Amino acid sequence: MIRVFKTDMFRLFRSTAFYAFPLMLVVFFTVEMFFSAVVNEPETETETSGSAVNAETGTGDNASEGFSVSIGYTSSSTEEYDTPGIDVTADTDGISDDHGTGGTPYVPFGIGTLTGSLSDGLLMFFLGITVVIFATCETKNGFVKNAAGCVSDRGFMPLSKIAVGIVTIVIYTAEFAVIRFLFTALSALLRGRPLKYMPMPKGDAGRFFGYIMLCILAHIAFTALLILLHELVHNRAAGLVAAFVISTGMLGELLNGMVHGIRLWTGLLKDFDINRYLLLSNMYGGYKGAGYHPSTMFLLCAAYIVAGTAGAVWVAKRKDIR
Repeated sequence: MIRVFKTDMFRLFRSTAFYAFPLMLVVFFTVEMFFSAVVNEPETETETSGSAVNAETGTGDNASEGFSVSIGYTSSSTEEYDTPGIDVTADTDGISDDHGTGGTPYVPFGIGTLTGSLSDGLLMFFLGITVVIFATCETKNGFVKNAAGCVSDRGFMPLSKIAVGIVTIVIYTAEFAVIRFLFTALSALLRGRPLKYMPMPKGDAGRFFGYIMLCILAHIAFTALLILLHELVHNRAAGLVAAFVISTGMLGELLNGMVHGIRLWTGLLKDFDINRYLLLSNMYGGYKGAGYHPSTMFLLCAAYIVAGTAGAVWVAKRKDIR
């Protein structure tokens, strides 16, 4: 197992797909930074003392909306800074320290902004691409046959891929936090405004980090299901389509449409809310959202991880190496 994992890690860092996520972030945040500095800057020059700005939430009459990179369900476009809105959005237009009465404006950031990639389908989308390309390259390059001859149990191979997926999640999350902070600092520098860290209010830290852990489990479950699909079909196109459909929320929309059709045609499922049982629906609402059900989300993640891992190992043991 250790030998296979070390080989997989070596292959991961040599994979071109592994670097697509940070490169995309650099491009996006560069565009966002100049958009905020060039387009929105003139608006801040006209701020008056009568503007109704709430310094705690970062919302008000003159609070401008950030630019979202969510590719799944629609979420709030302005981050509430008393609740680090777990979303890849930020009000980078500056907020006044004294409720808009002429104080020094600042560019806010917080732990919610730095971990925002975990709460939408963006990281999941690139994670799926990386996992699928990584898993299917081994078949094309003959790695499967070579590795199968070095171990006594082929069940180690899907376990190693899932472990590599977990490493990828950690690295992608760290990359997003670093790149997000650097471009927030650059945005503040270009606009001549200080950075300000927006801490979570007392009592929310436990709920927030519990939510983050559940989001990580959801990404691990996603990885396990993709590895199971790979062991079943060994087809890159099928894996990429599955990753796209799941991470963008299209699967959830399809299931919602099916439930709605059954409700209209038969009158059944009137009180059934399928979004409660969809991982992305729980993630997008944030840890204070009405659609967030932590106990249900935990059970679903655990079930998907166990089923995906056990199924992938079972198939790998019984399927001939191609």
